[in-house]
Amino acid sequence: MEENELHGLIGRERDPTALALGTNTSPSSLIFNTNKAIPLLAAAYEDGDLCLFDYEELKLLKILEANAQIVACSPDGLTLATGNSAGMVQLMESETLQLLYQVNAIDYGIRYIAFSTDNLCFLDIRGTQCNVWEPQVLSGLAIRDEMSTDAATFKPVIKGISDSELEITRIVLEDTGDYFFIGRSDGTVCIYDTEDGMQRRILYRHTYQIPVTSMDWGSRKNVIATADAASRFIVCALKRDNSTGWALSAKLMDKHANSAILDVLFDPTNDLLLVSASELNTVWSIAKKTQMSSREPDRNTSFTWMNHPLNEQHRILVAPNAATIVDWESSSTVVPSDLLQLPEGALLNPYQGVKNAISFSDGHLVAVELSELYGERSTTQMFVFKSENFSSEATGLALLNHQTIRKEVMHLIGAYGSKLIFLNRSCWICSIDVEQTECNSYVRHFPIPSDWQSQQRVLKMGVTGKGDILFVRMEEVAVIKHGLEFEESVMLDST
Repeated sequence: MEENELHGLIGRERDPTALALGTNTSPSSLIFNTNKAIPLLAAAYEDGDLCLFDYEELKLLKILEANAQIVACSPDGLTLATGNSAGMVQLMESETLQLLYQVNAIDYGIRYIAFSTDNLCFLDIRGTQCNVWEPQVLSGLAIRDEMSTDAATFKPVIKGISDSELEITRIVLEDTGDYFFIGRSDGTVCIYDTEDGMQRRILYRHTYQIPVTSMDWGSRKNVIATADAASRFIVCALKRDNSTGWALSAKLMDKHANSAILDVLFDPTNDLLLVSASELNTVWSIAKKTQMSSREPDRNTSFTWMNHPLNEQHRILVAPNAATIVDWESSSTVVPSDLLQLPEGALLNPYQGVKNAISFSDGHLVAVELSELYGERSTTQMFVFKSENFSSEATGLALLNHQTIRKEVMHLIGAYGSKLIFLNRSCWICSIDVEQTECNSYVRHFPIPSDWQSQQRVLKMGVTGKGDILFVRMEEVAVIKHGLEFEESVMLDST
């Protein structure tokens, strides 16, 4: 600063110079560590990510999906506080981003956070109120800093302000179209009826106030798997119930992964469960409750897992520009990614992530949806493939003629018969028949009201086996019945 010269550029993207301010990749709040001996910079991005940088070495040290839009640092430099537009506050260790304390609320957004000079209290301003907090964990940090140089592990303390509104964090559909399952921010897993969109019962709970982050439904054996933000995953068997549709039959597994869980996936037989975590992808035998195999993820690319539509013994690792076929039980590679590459030039932007991958009910088509790496709300590209592409004889991924539709798609909802259901950029529910030989038009069905637009960066929607559309907005689920019956054709611009 004394020489008035640029020290360097840092950012969470590989090429920070390629991005302009004002996009959803821009930091919304920055704070240097108040301890000059700790050369750290914390940045809260507009989409909720929290990044920790070493500003002397110009390195990104850690990135966390913290749902944070504002950040503050305690005077002693030990603690970071973050707040977001939903009223949630988190305290974290400044050098590790380990969660220490969290206040959950569906409330006014946090406008300002500050610490007291003794580091034992913090205040937040939300709406017209100022709240002062004195969590015991801050006293513990001060004592640890004075008496010990060893790192200490704190179990996060989760508090709630409002119990009347609990955000829906995950949704999964069962095959009949009569019911669907949801996971909530308080750790509950519930069943809902598509007839009226009302909750029928709470099936089971994770740890109180630890959000459910992943879900999958196994229709062959009527099993459900859920994972939470504390890396715990649970598998339960359900049974038919005349009054509520489904009821809990037995808890089959209750385990913890060694790192943050990204997703869970049943194999087609529902005998195996894939737990995809940030450090390791692990396959578990549900009956034996034992680990069958594991595979390290590629940390340099975004990916998702899906079942192979034509072979129950295989699963597919879908990356933005390629796919890998893997044996379910052994986790060994069956077809490597260098044989299943996209055609040259098909990927418009190398900095994209896999947002979703779905298989049609008859198994002959697969759709893959891409988005910006840190902007999962809006789709950037969509590819449709024949399932025969994912075979041991394949030499590449041949695209069907549906690339002109990508400019219209904001969010891929799912498959219904031979139709892809999606939300277009004008917020209409739309569909396109992927079996048509020429992709020169699509169909508009009905608009989504503007006040339904989710404040979350990932839209949560679904289409049931009966064609009903589900739309999640915070703590509510709207069920739109017969919405696909109205049809209005829209011609696509071929340019």
